[in-house]
Amino acid sequence: MDRAQTRSVVRASLLKQAMAELRSEHLLRPKSDRDAITEDIRPYVGTTLAERDEIMQRLCEFAAEQIAARPDGARVLAFRDHRSESSMALWRSLVARYRETR
Repeated sequence: MDRAQTRSVVRASLLKQAMAELRSEHLLRPKSDRDAITEDIRPYVGTTLAERDEIMQRLCEFAAEQIAARPDGARVLAFRDHRSESSMALWRSLVARYRETR
């Protein structure tokens, strides 16, 4: 057996071992929506508001960089979605109610 064949056998063996470990850890089994969400938020549980704010700021900066890299990035970043009059009325109502409770 030459080196390429040996590498191929070793890779296949390692892949088989890795797949067995994945199966044994239930990583390939479907998750419920609740389990998937819990797994997604696990890194953020227990973080402070300031830490979450910093994470959100970095994510927004990253998203803006990705959009700006597009050929139409400036147009995408300049776009403003106009709110309907009914949604603006609801917003004003909610803000007024919030201010009354403060």
